This record gives sequence, structure tokens and C-alpha cells, in this order.
Amino acid sequence: MNAFIKNLKILCFIIAGTSSFLKADVSIEFIDIENYRDIESGIITTDNEREVIMDAITKTFQKTAKKYLPEGYNLSVSINDIDLAGDVELAAMRGRDYRILTDIYPPRIKFHYEIRDNSDAIVLDSDAYLKDLAYMTSIPFIMRDEPAIFVSQLVKNWGRRTLRSLEG
Repeated sequence: MNAFIKNLKILCFIIAGTSSFLKADVSIEFIDIENYRDIESGIITTDNEREVIMDAITKTFQKTAKKYLPEGYNLSVSINDIDLAGDVELAAMRGRDYRILTDIYPPRIKFHYEIRDNSDAIVLDSDAYLKDLAYMTSIPFIMRDEPAIFVSQLVKNWGRRTLRSLEG
């Protein structure tokens, strides 16, 4: 009986390792970051701010692909622009800038993507320009302290529509 349980544990370990190996491969490239709207305008000024936003968006693409992309498929994304929701205003009294969320500054992301199947054939090759004019009412964002939450939501919605359609 103990040998059976030991073998079962080994089998589960192998299956778990194999399933993560077979899951979708995702590559993300940020093109001409210095020309992104928030960076070019001086709203995002430090490398740390850029890294936090890029990391959040990269993780969102990875999680979304893992959830919706068929096993063995690959997703390559080249991000051309990111415009976070809202606008930044300088708070002179405190010496810190604040992002003010309003309807006239919606979140946007522009990217090119390519999806390849198990045999490396191109399944989809297209551009996406996503924005959400109703972002202030689309998700519960109160008490959420996630970087680029609204752009991440755009990516999740795109994945749900585009990647899920590839399931056979």
C-alpha cells in the first residue's frame, strides 16, 4: 500500500510538471517605451514605475494565455503603446503627483500579436487597439491597489474574446 501511494505521488508530480511544460508559451516585447503616452508626456518618470507597470501587464498576458490559449499554442505580443486610465495632476502642497480618474482619459493599449499552434503554423496575426470608455463603471476598482489595473482588465477581456475563440 505504501508503494502504491509513493508511486501515485511520483505520477502526480510528473503530470504536474508535464502540464506546465505543455501549456502556452508567451513572449512579450515592449516596443519604443519612451514613446508611450504616459512616458513621453513625463507622467511616468522613473525606471521603477515603468518596471512595475510592464511587469503587471506581462503577468496579465501570461495568466490570460494560460487560462484561455489551447495547450501547446504560443502567443507573441509586441506592445506599441500603453496609456493608463486618468490623468496626472501635480499636488504642489505635498510635492507628489496624483492620478485623477475621469471619463475623458480612458485606459488604452495598442499591440500586435501572433498566435502559433502546435505545429508552429500561424493561427492569428493581427493588431489590437483596446480602450474602455466606460472603465469607471466596468469593474469594481474601489480599494484595489494594483498597477495598471484598467489596462490589465482590457487584456483580460481581449483574451477572453480572442483566445477563447481558438478552443476547438
